[in-house]
Amino acid sequence: MTAPFKTFALRLSGFLLVPLLVVVAAEAWVRAQPNAARYKHAWLADSAAAVGTLVLGSSHTYYGICPETLADDAFSLALPSQTLRYDLALLRRYPLPRLHTLVVPLSYFTLHEDLETTSRELHTAARYRIYMDVDEHAAWSRYGFEAAWPAAFREKLRRALHGERMMWSRRGQGLDFRPEENEKPIDNGRERAEANTFADAGEAFRDNVRRLDEIAAWCRARGVRLVLLTTPVSEAFRRHEDATQRKAVDAACRGLLRRYPEIVRLDYSADSRFGAADFHDADHLNTRGAEKLTRLVRESLRRRGLSGRARAAAQVSAGKSRPSRQNAVTLCHTNQT
Repeated sequence: MTAPFKTFALRLSGFLLVPLLVVVAAEAWVRAQPNAARYKHAWLADSAAAVGTLVLGSSHTYYGICPETLADDAFSLALPSQTLRYDLALLRRYPLPRLHTLVVPLSYFTLHEDLETTSRELHTAARYRIYMDVDEHAAWSRYGFEAAWPAAFREKLRRALHGERMMWSRRGQGLDFRPEENEKPIDNGRERAEANTFADAGEAFRDNVRRLDEIAAWCRARGVRLVLLTTPVSEAFRRHEDATQRKAVDAACRGLLRRYPEIVRLDYSADSRFGAADFHDADHLNTRGAEKLTRLVRESLRRRGLSGRARAAAQVSAGKSRPSRQNAVTLCHTNQT
């Protein structure tokens, strides 16, 4: 190797090293910022054994359910854009010896969305590898680095530079959607419904039905009561739902309840008790609406006698005290209070 070439190689290495160090420093800085995924992982590392009621799911339950109101032993492991793939992975990730009630949302998009195959929010899958030690993807894959997702990475850097932070409660509820910060117009039903419609989700749909079935089987095997919850949405959102997608969700729900009739199905999607003042946008409750919904869910579970682990376990164990098949199917279409 000639001297001029060595000099060129050294200069080139130095030139390339500077931006690499900048990216590494930016990656470390973004990772050091508070985020809900890291918080929830740390909280469960210390207190998973105390959790009796666990809430999973997407932004509908992250923002829409108040664990502090739901039960003294409740915690929310929901996160925005969280899909059934990660609901199942997180359920298996943490030891939950005292769990007696599991709340899983069944929204218009739940069975059709998968971060890896159908979602526009693929970058959010990285949080499970980076902050929650979920091994759905290898640590050295693109899911192991914030900087591997340039657009999202730039936004996180911008938010950090401006001191913008997501807010959540001690028990894991998202607190960003406050009544005074409602989007205008609130009832953007068509926009929100179209954003959550997935035309080509055949494989994702089948995989999600299987995952939901696995969650139900996991609960049955452990004497845990599974609650399938549909949160309120606006009338405009319902009007612009795709009929084929809606029929597929309803059919899958009926099939699941035939296989697991012990499931509690609560559907508040068209509940008239929720008005414009309760919504952040067409399909997300604000903190006021979330408090209202959580009280309704809590009261519904109380009336069913599902407030204690022993009662829930006894009702599920060996298939005893199951509701009739007809009643279980009917619950897919009836608002429960």
